[in-house]
Amino acid sequence: MATLFRSAFVSNLLLMAFLFLVLASSPTIATCDYALNCVNEKLSGTKLSASCESTTGALVASSIDLNVKVGNLNGQLICAGQNYAQTCYNVALSGTHNLVADCRAGNGELVHTSLELNVCISNVDGYLKFCV
Repeated sequence: MATLFRSAFVSNLLLMAFLFLVLASSPTIATCDYALNCVNEKLSGTKLSASCESTTGALVASSIDLNVKVGNLNGQLICAGQNYAQTCYNVALSGTHNLVADCRAGNGELVHTSLELNVCISNVDGYLKFCV
């Protein structure tokens, strides 16, 4: 009985290790670092667009509406929010993946702020997706 248990345990352990290795090496896992394999980032209004590499290596034209998950928390851009465009002005990309803006704080003052979009967005098989 103990030998049967050990054999089943070892088999399950090997299967779990194999699945972990497959999933860890898969580019479809939503790791927040889209800039590793996306190029030509552009911002138009609240829409970020880029060409992102798929699992086959092909470049896919993709876009994502930042207003869906990016918000303004007391003058600071945050990933876990929404509707930043209602209270942020002069919005632009700085470099390729840093969103900068002047956002209204709770006291009414404008605060110059930025957000590293790599902590909010991933590339899932060529498509930009929120990972927060």
